[in-house]
Amino acid sequence: MTSLIDSLPGLSLPVADVTDALARMWHVDFVEGQEEPPEFRASQMNLILHFGLDTSKEEALERFDTAMSFGERHPCRIIILCPDIEETSGDELLEGKLFSQCYIGSDREDRFCCEALMLSYPRTEPGFLKNQVSIWLEGGLPTCYWSNRVPAQRINDYYLTFLKTCRKVVYDSAIEGDAYEAVNWPNPQAVCDLAHARTLPMRQLLGQFYSAFHPSVLVEGLKEVTIRHSADKLSEAKNLLAWTRSCLQECERCCDAKLEVSRFATEPIEGNDETSIEIEWTFEGKKHFQWSARKSFPMSTLRADFGSGRNDRIMHIKHVTAVDALAEALFS
Repeated sequence: MTSLIDSLPGLSLPVADVTDALARMWHVDFVEGQEEPPEFRASQMNLILHFGLDTSKEEALERFDTAMSFGERHPCRIIILCPDIEETSGDELLEGKLFSQCYIGSDREDRFCCEALMLSYPRTEPGFLKNQVSIWLEGGLPTCYWSNRVPAQRINDYYLTFLKTCRKVVYDSAIEGDAYEAVNWPNPQAVCDLAHARTLPMRQLLGQFYSAFHPSVLVEGLKEVTIRHSADKLSEAKNLLAWTRSCLQECERCCDAKLEVSRFATEPIEGNDETSIEIEWTFEGKKHFQWSARKSFPMSTLRADFGSGRNDRIMHIKHVTAVDALAEALFS
């Protein structure tokens, strides 16, 4: 039997033995009269990382590393679901793994640990998968779900009931494309796109700049909003465009000006290897706004004139790691 679980680190165990092994691993003998050992395992949540069949072994290991690094900042029980590549069925064919890692702080007594429970499961038995996950969850804690290449139709057919119980559901549209727009999420407000989370520093920077102007100044005469992107930033561009549209609509609601934009669009950047994202607002008249972020440097350039004079500046952008994006998606 071949599975993604083979590419992940950990101790292979029969599925029925995983929870017992976990209990033994964290058992600490306490001797009366001695100082009680410090609590170093205090989970805040359950995080389910669910791989679809099209996940490569390299990608699975990359997502595993991100989840464990997230657990270093936010102690949690991580449950990783790996579909069998071959068609199998039956409890005896299930495979489990257990992985734990401890982190030491600046003080020797300052340490904490997190764990990953992994399950290789037959795709033909989604009902068993739900039951097994329920057994492995750490009770009394919120549960979050991270989907990676799980087909939208499979989510609709098998997992919606379970997702009702999850505080957050995250995915990456840079991987899934528009496929997840077809999912009938039970709680759409709890669903977050990691591509949207990766735009947080851009949204913070631009929002701070926009807020310096009266809403009517941003709306009056605006005809087009175009966000250009490098080949690897299409999903971020789409999320920025949706955010920009919502900001302008909010400006329209709180002022007397009418928003009359005829075109909101994303376009690929042509002939520029240095820029990753570029935003351009086209106005009727002399007003203009253009902002662009470089690929290789944590900086951006802004050129704007909203009718009160030129405003040109260089602005720093914080780099967003995969762990940063996951934390933003789960806690926003």
